[in-house]
Amino acid sequence: MSRFVGIDFSGAVRPWRPLLDRPTVWLAVAEDDGYGTRLKGLMPVQSLQGDVPPFDRLVQFLARADFDVAAIDAPFALPLVHLPDGRRSELLRRVSLLPNAIDRPFPRGADIVALGEAVAPKAEAKPLRQTEQYWVERGVNARSTVWCGARGGAPFAAGSFACDRAFGPTVLALGTNATWLACRGLPCGPTSSMGIASSGLFEILSYQSPCRYIGKFAYPN
Repeated sequence: MSRFVGIDFSGAVRPWRPLLDRPTVWLAVAEDDGYGTRLKGLMPVQSLQGDVPPFDRLVQFLARADFDVAAIDAPFALPLVHLPDGRRSELLRRVSLLPNAIDRPFPRGADIVALGEAVAPKAEAKPLRQTEQYWVERGVNARSTVWCGARGGAPFAAGSFACDRAFGPTVLALGTNATWLACRGLPCGPTSSMGIASSGLFEILSYQSPCRYIGKFAYPN
């Protein structure tokens, strides 16, 4: 039995409040029993168990690693030219030193942009990683992780990097000590009659290479 988790993420403030009438950060849990993959659960992050704030509940959920693959529609790294020492581990170390924003449980997107620009000045307003450029050329809307303006990817990156503190080093060593995978999902499917959008594009923790198709997750519309 394989268990998969899809996370519809957000870098905004409101989605992480403890009480919401219309939550927008959702988790979809699917299982494959050998006869097909079926949706087993769909819940807002506020419904995760725990007495801590919703973001911390998500971090705890990821840390337990009770799944084979977790997909999140948020980036794992900056473009290579803006990556401290060219290493994701160093990026996460520096992110861990950044203060959280006053209104959300992770750093500001502007702080992520500043961190990247401290490594190298931006050559353009919205630099893309190889994986993002690959999908932009194929009509998928991918945001720049070092852009904090309209539809910027930096706030998403800030929250995603903060979540990554739960992953630890073994998840990066695929094929050695890792027992599960983390991947990035790009929601791009049509809305079905049931109000569920399907995503079929996943970035398998290779923060520069184009992502690989591994299956579909269900996301709330």
